[in-house]
Amino acid sequence: MTTDPEKLKQDYCFALVGKFMFSFAVMESAINGAITRACSIGDLDAAIILANMETNRKLYILRSAVAVKASQWQKNADEVIKSAQRQLEVRNIVAHTVFGPTDDGKVKFLTVKAKSSLQYPDIKWSVQDFAAQYKKMSKLADGFKEIEERMTPGTSANILSNIVGLDLKAMQSSTKDKI
Repeated sequence: MTTDPEKLKQDYCFALVGKFMFSFAVMESAINGAITRACSIGDLDAAIILANMETNRKLYILRSAVAVKASQWQKNADEVIKSAQRQLEVRNIVAHTVFGPTDDGKVKFLTVKAKSSLQYPDIKWSVQDFAAQYKKMSKLADGFKEIEERMTPGTSANILSNIVGLDLKAMQSSTKDKI
């Protein structure tokens, strides 16, 4: 184990960012669980589909499922999803930006913004900033677990009948009898 103070600062910086990424992965796992239940996907199919999907697209799917299936708790679920979408922006900074320790014990992200102009935002996080992020993602994960628990699995026919007001199952069975 090293006693070099610069190396120790760097290792601590990496540990903070690593815990951030772990916290995000836990939240994303909860999103996957909510989608699996909301869309009545088997675990194996969900693993294949969701492993190949960006988190933002997962949130679009879940938000649509909540809009169709939820009732009185839809607003709360929608707030959880919107908050997770904002958290994606934070995660992108952490995941896609070079970073390192500062002399005052913070982590500096060497961020570049170049949409319509070129900017170098000064982003430095303290240990407390990281702790707040971990707490936020843990709360979001709990919110997605609640969405998963509240979602009732349903077939696409059930969902369509709720949207258009037609009893598609009854229509299917009545046409089977006549054909």
